[in-house]
Amino acid sequence: MNKEELTKHLENVWRMKNGQPNPKMVDHCLTSTKYIQIGDKFVNVCSLKPSITKTLWYDDEREDCGTSFETFCWYNRHDMPRTFELTYRCDRLYFIPNYYGYDNINLCSLTYLDDFDKKFENKQEVTEADLILINQAIEEAKADYEKRLTNYFKRYGDKIRSAGYWVNR
Repeated sequence: MNKEELTKHLENVWRMKNGQPNPKMVDHCLTSTKYIQIGDKFVNVCSLKPSITKTLWYDDEREDCGTSFETFCWYNRHDMPRTFELTYRCDRLYFIPNYYGYDNINLCSLTYLDDFDKKFENKQEVTEADLILINQAIEEAKADYEKRLTNYFKRYGDKIRSAGYWVNR
């Protein structure tokens, strides 16, 4: 991946009031987002470091869920990056500009749109070959997240707690 070109695109998006690039925001994007390059596009596929929840909330009218490794992983499944399909509920997967007001499709993200949605004029359908590359990158991010969860549990397992909350009161 051409990191210099990606940085230039991000510098065009993230500007300070004086018109200069905002290096903190550019660095934040580069360190927190997993980008892959497909042709001349830089695609935001997922977060590089999804959050980890250490307080496991449960309905206090039920039994305490505990703080086992399995429960901890199950609870954190919501932040796990998810792979894409070409269609979802009859909607197609498209590349769209990643940032509002920056219509350059070379810095893009993914969304499902149906044919009558005219909100994004600058969009492009994802091909089967593109989807394979995207999902490979997401699988790498998933593996990294699972490894982070394991290491987090080993290191901070004594700090993980379950807490009940009032559901219907």
